[in-house]
Amino acid sequence: MANCPNCGSNHIQLQRETNVNWGRAAAGWALFGVVGGAVGAVTGEDRNVNACLDCGTTWRAADLYKTLEIIKHLTQETLDLSLARDRLYLNDFMVEVAPYLNLQSQAEEKAQNLTKEAEKKEMERLSITSENVRFNCGCISLFALALLYGICLSLGNLGILIFVLFTVLTIISVVKISNWLIVTRTTDLTKEIKQLKEDSKRVKVEADMEFNRILTDFVDKHYL
Repeated sequence: MANCPNCGSNHIQLQRETNVNWGRAAAGWALFGVVGGAVGAVTGEDRNVNACLDCGTTWRAADLYKTLEIIKHLTQETLDLSLARDRLYLNDFMVEVAPYLNLQSQAEEKAQNLTKEAEKKEMERLSITSENVRFNCGCISLFALALLYGICLSLGNLGILIFVLFTVLTIISVVKISNWLIVTRTTDLTKEIKQLKEDSKRVKVEADMEFNRILTDFVDKHYL
């Protein structure tokens, strides 16, 4: 038998497209694994809500189910909402702990975005090849050599000698510069990837530590 999370009444009516005034904070708590068939079995249509005929409280069955399952998972307490003490425990949890559940979800999303960014950087790092860099450097060098060739022709044999020497120096420079660019960019990307991965871990660890502190404090102060 379903009970109202506010007053414990079992005078419950299913209503359609009614504004919900309890349990909105439960949105996004799929992070804790309370999803799937078990939730679907108690929700009915998404637009339907439960309404208490005694106190007027309205809630979605899925939100209440997820909240009770999370409380059971985190505190090892199975609540009976027909009991006033259990309803008080539930609503204290919603006030004191629920906001940090939402922060956990946000931290998880931020960590995932950082991980995705690191993966993009990794793909960029792997795409850097000596052939690509040398081709780009070579194109610039060929353009410069073409201009120089035109000038050297007007100088006769001396100009041709200058052009040959300059061409050799250019080839050597292209190899050295391209190698330097490859090493520099690869090193920079490796550092960025490492930092993004460390930031991703840090965000999750800090969020977990803060949440565990809040949860421990709640369990210490509330007991059935």
